[in-house]
Amino acid sequence: MSLKLKIRQANNGKVYEIVSSPEDKVSTLESSIQKYTGIEARRQELKMGYPPRKISSKETETLHAAGIRNGETIIVHEIPWDKVLEIEARRRKQQKESSISVDTDYGHIILREMPDDNSCLFRAIG
Repeated sequence: MSLKLKIRQANNGKVYEIVSSPEDKVSTLESSIQKYTGIEARRQELKMGYPPRKISSKETETLHAAGIRNGETIIVHEIPWDKVLEIEARRRKQQKESSISVDTDYGHIILREMPDDNSCLFRAIG
């Protein structure tokens, strides 16, 4: 079974038709949208329904799991570069804040990555 989707650009109203599979990933849909609109996948904000709601940004999620059905109209908004960079910085920060903890006979050892901003010495001691 295939999905017939309408892709509408928010800024100019152009409409494209894409045929996809319910088992395709959201990232595959974003790549298809990029081919038609020229908007990079990381600068896309996808919305659907009424009122328009944001489609899950989990790239590994299938279209079916994201709630996208046959005949759906997907609205593509282009995110400004400063907002994209802010989102990516936040994502990197969340990844860096993860830590590894190991139990030993004398207590716990915790490995944390600290930002290289001259405060790492004070954070490591505290």
